[in-house]
Amino acid sequence: PAEVEQVMADAEGVEAVGVVGEPSDELGEHVVAYVVLTPGTTPDLVALRDHAAAQLARYKVPRRIEIVDALPTGLVGKLVRRDLGLH
Repeated sequence: PAEVEQVMADAEGVEAVGVVGEPSDELGEHVVAYVVLTPGTTPDLVALRDHAAAQLARYKVPRRIEIVDALPTGLVGKLVRRDLGLH
């Protein structure tokens, strides 16, 4: 997830991103990115996906991108991946 998160975080208008794998019947697992946008930014999922596709191997490009208000973090501010998609 770190490589995908780094690429997605470099996209214009992205404040934070968390990436997890999600079960997939066809691939075993596919990539899902949870993205927090910079305040005042309009979500452009096509541009985010294109940004990732230009820099990542095809199988690493997020199959699904979810725009969220915040990422789940623990007490020290570290991303809690297991909680992505639950809030």
